[in-house]
Amino acid sequence: MRILFITNTPPLPTQGGAMTFFRHFVERDDFEIAVVTDDKSIKQHNVVYPYKIINPGRLGTRIRNSRLHKLEQSYRRIVGVRKLHSSILKFAQEFEPDAIFTVGGSWTWMAIIAAKAARKLQLPLIGSFNDWWDYCATYHSNTAYLIEKRFRSFYKKCDLAICTSEGMHRELGPHKNTVILYPSGAKLTERTNFTPALSKFVIGFGGNLGDWYGPMLERLIDATPDIEYKIFGFNPSWSSSFDKKIKSKDFYKGSVNFDLLKQEMQKCNALLLLMGFGASCAMVEKTSFKTKFLDYLTFQRPIILWGPDYCSAAIAAKEFDSAEVCTINDAKAAATTIYNLKNSPVRQAELVRNAQTMYNERFNPDNLHQLLVKSISKTIKTNRVKMIRQCWLFLGLVSIKLGHLRNILKHTYYKYLYKGQLQHSKDLRLPYQFDLSLSPDSKLIIAEGCYFSPYGRIETLKKALIEISSGVYFNRHCSIVAMEKITIGENCLFGENVKIYDHNHRFKSTSLIKDQGYTTAPITIGRNVWVGSDVTILKGVTVGDNSVIGAGCVISENIPANHVVSRQPALSIEPISN
Repeated sequence: MRILFITNTPPLPTQGGAMTFFRHFVERDDFEIAVVTDDKSIKQHNVVYPYKIINPGRLGTRIRNSRLHKLEQSYRRIVGVRKLHSSILKFAQEFEPDAIFTVGGSWTWMAIIAAKAARKLQLPLIGSFNDWWDYCATYHSNTAYLIEKRFRSFYKKCDLAICTSEGMHRELGPHKNTVILYPSGAKLTERTNFTPALSKFVIGFGGNLGDWYGPMLERLIDATPDIEYKIFGFNPSWSSSFDKKIKSKDFYKGSVNFDLLKQEMQKCNALLLLMGFGASCAMVEKTSFKTKFLDYLTFQRPIILWGPDYCSAAIAAKEFDSAEVCTINDAKAAATTIYNLKNSPVRQAELVRNAQTMYNERFNPDNLHQLLVKSISKTIKTNRVKMIRQCWLFLGLVSIKLGHLRNILKHTYYKYLYKGQLQHSKDLRLPYQFDLSLSPDSKLIIAEGCYFSPYGRIETLKKALIEISSGVYFNRHCSIVAMEKITIGENCLFGENVKIYDHNHRFKSTSLIKDQGYTTAPITIGRNVWVGSDVTILKGVTVGDNSVIGAGCVISENIPANHVVSRQPALSIEPISN
């Protein structure tokens, strides 16, 4: 699947949503992506995908750097861009995406551009809602109502809305196609030995130190003078006196990459997770789900969570008893929680075990990724069917009596519905009355010069493969159903009502046959084989070259090359005499 990102949050190995997108769309092989963004920091990373950087222009840049920046940001969030720039369309058309992806959370002008591009290119729009609209947003207070209205309207317009938590979905309301997808944490690749602390107690913290978290950390450290800390992060917002204090104690380590952070965190005795208190951040904490919490789970250390009881991480932690939670906005209460954990090695080990259970049951990255792949794949396929139906309606109204146009439309329908699964020559023409059904991960290969009569059927189940060589002729009502593999050689002829099945029901017990599953074995039909009408070929059969199967036969054993099979009245297999 080819996904075009139009967003201010490109997939980068940094933090937050960018890291989640990187883990889903870059580190794995299910997607091929390209990015349009206004984030110039993308140049600092050795990204493997094509990207295009756009900017608001000279005038927009000057306004953004002036006293009118709040008004400018508000205007862009409400109005966006009136006309989609031709360079973005050209970039998209060259990439040929299957869908447009953007970040609805934080609601920037890039989301509006993405919506316009999706409408222009007639592609599904996928929005990721991982933060509430006003988080880290600069806007004029008088425009808040209009911006929120646009934000909620954008949510409704997305063909797929990805909510990062139950709280986000609850606040945004019902949607025609939505999925709750928790952020993707790091993979739990190996287990580390955890030994509860008996004397020295070191607490680790990693993440954003701005907004509400820096002052909270300052108060907590002052309340726990005998506790050692390792602080990793960016954008620290604390007093100058506190800055000198923690630097003298060598608590603050600066910002590091994830691999080094993991090594340092696994040297700590416990990990600290902070959630903001107060009305200004309440909606953010209710709707977002911190990737930091999920990464902490993989470090296999006891977690201390200090934040309000309504935040998503606190709710999950209480459900699984996977963290020591303090929901009181008081540093002394949080300090008491820390000391109680420090003095209870049994509790430390219990939290680590429960955290692993929560990771495996709810936040396993493999399971989350498969949910994302399934959701996007379904959305893309639904959009293709929708577009094809619209095309079908148009052509049907214009030329309802022209059968060849219906055949072309049917071929086009299958071409786009099974993009990447159906491999065929340019001369393939499927009749309007032909039924084709391919399961995900299966494949159908049709060589040149094949002819399909009306009312035929080809179906694949599971990861089956069907290979049809050149010059093969199928008469009416032929049916091919594969669960493993069916191969048909060159220049074969099939009469009416021929059935080919490479599978059969198990029936070794007295339970319901439908509940016993299937047995499978590949079918191989050689070159220049003539199969008469009403013939059934069953699993595991090999039919040799130049053979003839008479009408009405049921073939369950191999047919040598150059033989004739007939019923007279019993099944007879005779060599062809010259």
